Amino acid sequence: MRGREKHDDMHIIRGLGNLPPRFRGAAITIGNFDGVHRGHQAVIETLCLRARELKCPSLVMTFEPHPARLLYPERAPRRITGVRGKARWMEACGLDGMLILHFDHELASLAPEYFVQKILVEGLAIQDILIGHDFRFGAGGKGNLDTLL
Repeated sequence: MRGREKHDDMHIIRGLGNLPPRFRGAAITIGNFDGVHRGHQAVIETLCLRARELKCPSLVMTFEPHPARLLYPERAPRRITGVRGKARWMEACGLDGMLILHFDHELASLAPEYFVQKILVEGLAIQDILIGHDFRFGAGGKGNLDTLL
């Protein structure tokens, strides 16, 4: 089962091409979630509640390596935990899956609108998304909440 791992009850999915069909139409959140601190836990718990209301899976999208390692390596934060440690913490919060996208120059250069259309709409067919107020994505970090609306 290359590209997918079952971590007890939570799936670890490496790459959009390995997404099991049951995760299409998920409620998602996006971020690095290194350390999964209390703020992260609150976001994930809220996401899981919303997914249950919508009767869909809950999914976190994260990136490997951390985007800062590619974008500004001299300021990249030290890693708190690896993928498996992160997965254990997220599973404890009740998530159904963790989608890991490989963060490279190609992904970093996507226009925010293209990211929304190709990854969130066509690739994942998301039902709902929960993000923080300061969330940025896409080339130059130009995508924000308004881009998602």
